[in-house]
Formats: sequence, structure tokens, C-alpha cells
Amino acid sequence: MIRQLIEKGDIKKVNMVLGYPFSIRGRVVKGKQIGSQIGFPTANLFPVSSKIMPPHGVYFGYMSWKRVEYPALIYIGTKPTVSQNQRRVVEVHIAHHIRQSLYQERITVQLQQFWRLEKHFPTIEGLREQITVDQAAFNAYLQHTQGMIN
Repeated sequence: MIRQLIEKGDIKKVNMVLGYPFSIRGRVVKGKQIGSQIGFPTANLFPVSSKIMPPHGVYFGYMSWKRVEYPALIYIGTKPTVSQNQRRVVEVHIAHHIRQSLYQERITVQLQQFWRLEKHFPTIEGLREQITVDQAAFNAYLQHTQGMIN
């Protein structure tokens, strides 16, 4: 049942049934730096191919590194706008600036909520505009969830 929920992308229900957030662990690898060039730097990792993954798209969640959690906008997919490669990647954008390089560091990505499906954009500018919208929605999500905790 949990596998089916993950494959459907029902992350909230997955987390409720598991009793903890669905997570993806991996070592950060260097990408093409396109995220940094358009104002949204990411930490990239390639999950093992046997890992059951939710649908390609954008998720809200957290990245854990060295026992610290950072709110994160998370993309899972094949990057159709910038790559012909079909290899699945997890890209993690955190708003907080981390002074130390994350390359080769092990991180854990925790998914909290599905936001939207993967899209192909005709231009990098179109992608940047969509990420801006995604980031605004993520900020609203964080304000709402933090208000529920306080």
C-alpha cells in the first residue's frame, strides 16, 4: 500500500502511514550549475535506481545535513528543459546560504507535500519564472505550517 501511495505521489498520506517523512538519501554531486546561473542554486543527488520514487515534479520539504534541517524546494525528474538525459535526479534548493560546499556530502531530503508535476519549458527564462512561482508558493506553505506549530 505504501509503495502505491508513493508512486501516486500522495506524500501526505505516505508520511502519515509511515509515521515519519518519506526521505531520499544521497551524496551531493556537481551539476551543470544552471540553477545557480538563474538564481536558484541546487544540491543534486542521484537516488539509487531501485528506490521507489514519487512522480516527477516539485515538492516541498526539508534537507538535513549535519543534523540541521533546512526548508527545501525539491525537484525530482529528468530536467527536460535543460537535458536530453533520462537519468532521474533530485535537485534541492534551500533559501538559506550554506557557506561550506556540499559537494560529496551526504544529505537527506524529506518530502512533505507535492506541489506540481514536472514540466518542459521552451526557454531557461520560462523555467526561472516558474521556479519563482514555486518559491513563492513554498514560502506561503512554510508560513502556514509554521503558524500551525506555534
